[in-house]
Amino acid sequence: PSYALYSEVNTNTRNFRNNIFDNARTTTGGASLHYAMYIVTTAGDLTCDYNDYLTSATGNGGMPGFYGTEGDKSTSVIVTGQDSHSLNTNPSFSSAGGTNSTDYIPATALTGIAGSGIPTADYAGVARAASPTMGAYERAASAVSWTGATNTDWNTPQRLPLQHKPLPPLTQYNLLNK
Repeated sequence: PSYALYSEVNTNTRNFRNNIFDNARTTTGGASLHYAMYIVTTAGDLTCDYNDYLTSATGNGGMPGFYGTEGDKSTSVIVTGQDSHSLNTNPSFSSAGGTNSTDYIPATALTGIAGSGIPTADYAGVARAASPTMGAYERAASAVSWTGATNTDWNTPQRLPLQHKPLPPLTQYNLLNK
């Protein structure tokens, strides 16, 4: 078996939120061999929500999760009574299978949650947004901004050039800044 996350000890506080657990292993035979999350026991202090559980091997030995005596879980709700905001969505990593951490920046913004126990900066040291995204890297929102001069002729679209620019990781964006 293989696991993106394996948790056996239940004597500590476990807080699994805003993660992307992706297990891309496959097999030609067998079932329930490759898990996104595997939690051995249902006992102990556990918080689990706003995670993305992905197994590329679904149908070929892949299973989103396992939760103690409840066994295999084939949906994004792995921890019973929790995981109501968790997903089973391909995050579209920039270069899945790569060897650099930046190969795993998701193209898809997966909504996470802020709060106690959630890091305030991502893997690269960039501040998390007020409403952070799942994964090691904060996936900033983007915006369309006007870069034209003083033309106010809104009926002539070619005279109002629009440019797609990523927003800086701020909670507000001042449209007067260039």
